[in-house]
Amino acid sequence: MQLSNSLRQATCMTSFALKQTLTKTNSITLTLTCPVPVPTAMLLPLEPLQSIQCRWKSRNKWEKLKAKFPPAVPSFDYSGDNDLNLPAEFKDDESIFTKLNIDQSEIDSANYPLFSIQNADKKDQMKLLVDKVKEKFGRDETDDNSLELKVALLTLRTRNLIRHVQAYPKDKINKSKLVEVIQKRRSLLKQLQAYDIERFEWVCKELNLTYIPYPQYTRPLPKRSKVRGAAITEMLELKESKLNELKQSLAVERKEYYAKKSEVRYVFSLDNESY
Repeated sequence: MQLSNSLRQATCMTSFALKQTLTKTNSITLTLTCPVPVPTAMLLPLEPLQSIQCRWKSRNKWEKLKAKFPPAVPSFDYSGDNDLNLPAEFKDDESIFTKLNIDQSEIDSANYPLFSIQNADKKDQMKLLVDKVKEKFGRDETDDNSLELKVALLTLRTRNLIRHVQAYPKDKINKSKLVEVIQKRRSLLKQLQAYDIERFEWVCKELNLTYIPYPQYTRPLPKRSKVRGAAITEMLELKESKLNELKQSLAVERKEYYAKKSEVRYVFSLDNESY
């Protein structure tokens, strides 16, 4: 009785937490955590764990399938960005040293990474890149509204969004924003192409872009309109063939008419001479 009471107290005081972990051999390890030491008589046998093992086998199959067929990474080839990185001239660290008025030769090699753009905050990186883009593509210092500058800034934003969406494919909000930005840049490139073709080619070359215009939408025709169009084309071809035949017959009759007319005029000229 004393042993049974102690077992009951142990069962009331203990809370078994089964922690199931898969090892390399696809087996299940169970760890029992309890505040009171549990006697060996209370350890669970292996027979009730068969159902748990079957569940984990099915889950392991699902994980294998996920590893075999990973989720598709979205591709944005229609954007026209041949390279997601900007040219190397936008990544040099000289601008940081010039802004801070620091001599680059005085800094040790160990402390040099502290002043590099790659180890800076993303907001600071974007500010420096925007400043460099404005220096290169802006027409002057006060330029904020030219077409080529807008295209360059939108290109910077699209490439950052493409990297983000490829890393997080389930982020639908940024994916929709990316589509809007690509369409806006495409319309600006179209305006720039119509306005100044030399500037357009220079911008595409500097940013490593290929202009992909909107695909022409062709509305699929129903069967009735197809039959009607075929009948109209056949009618027009028949009309043209009849007109050509009529023209040829009139040309032959015209020759005969002029020949008879010349003969009649010759006869009238002889009669007039006789009188």
